[in-house]
Amino acid sequence: MNQAILKEMLSYDPETGVFTWLQGTSRSPTGSVAGGVSEQGYRRIRIFGKKYRAHRLAWLYMTGEWPTVVDHKNGIRDDNRWVNLRKASVTDNTRNTGITPRNTSGVKGVSWHKRTSGWEAGVRVSGRYLRRQFQPSTHGGIEQAKKAAEAWVIETRSRAHGEFANHG
Repeated sequence: MNQAILKEMLSYDPETGVFTWLQGTSRSPTGSVAGGVSEQGYRRIRIFGKKYRAHRLAWLYMTGEWPTVVDHKNGIRDDNRWVNLRKASVTDNTRNTGITPRNTSGVKGVSWHKRTSGWEAGVRVSGRYLRRQFQPSTHGGIEQAKKAAEAWVIETRSRAHGEFANHG
């Protein structure tokens, strides 16, 4: 796939992030929105029998460059507006993930540590996992210890991850 072929087949609106077909078929008439949303939440568009993620096509459409990784700044996988896309490394893209469904504290990077009966905060920085314990006895209670852990993890992540820091 290259930019010229893409622009012959599709139109991209950078303000809405929507691709529409320039050359329609019986299943996809001219002017209709291209593609559908996958189970993972990404919009995918089939061209010549191959599925492409729309955010990668948007990057190709706008820059002429086939990207290695394109990150959605706001974390919404089908928000393909040009202002929401940025080139990233695999590491940067991973840093911009939100809170996981398994999280029980409600704070990314903070968990209750049963053995020590305290909160543990952690952030991955340059391949190392930085951890810090926050004990209720030294922070004035469980909630105050949790708030201290949250503040530490946000400050550490912001410093280390810069514009790709995502606090959940």
